[in-house]
Amino acid sequence: ATITPIKNGEGKEVIIGSDLANIVESNGFVINAVKSRFQTREDRQEVTGLVVNKKRNINRRFIRNVRAMLYSLKKVGSEQATLKHFLKNKSHHIPTFKSRTSIEKIIRGKIEFIRSIRGNSFSTYVTLANKFNTICKGEKPLPIPTLGQFKLYSDNVYLIINSNNLQDYTRQATAFYLNDVKGFVTCQHLLRG
Repeated sequence: ATITPIKNGEGKEVIIGSDLANIVESNGFVINAVKSRFQTREDRQEVTGLVVNKKRNINRRFIRNVRAMLYSLKKVGSEQATLKHFLKNKSHHIPTFKSRTSIEKIIRGKIEFIRSIRGNSFSTYVTLANKFNTICKGEKPLPIPTLGQFKLYSDNVYLIINSNNLQDYTRQATAFYLNDVKGFVTCQHLLRG
């Protein structure tokens, strides 16, 4: 494997290990040193817009952008908010209003993305979904869990840790109990080892 030095955020050279380089190249890919970054545990590790340090998360700028889009939609209406969105994002081609994707659909997609990463019960998702449902009455409403569903989750979802050493949290997963099988259902990775 070809090993290319990469400069980290501080300008220091980091060399990709031969094991990693072999895995990447054996799958038909080539490491592009210009697009590669070295990130430690202390850095915010972001991949394709997702923060992936200890858990999947969404960049705060993304959430602030969704809030701003909702505010703009409420203040100036659909047509002006859509135009503002295309101008702000420097679209090479601003389509005519009839062929343009409406701002409501763009906002809905972004809120659904937040839900897919953090789940229905994530408080930011619930807040944004409530605002969307209030502003966009003509659109299909986004699902919002009820207080009963929150109680159901909190009463029936468990965190299970499989470790000989309580400092080692690498094997942990959520689980729930099924009366039919008289046991917990969890991820297979928790049970390995």
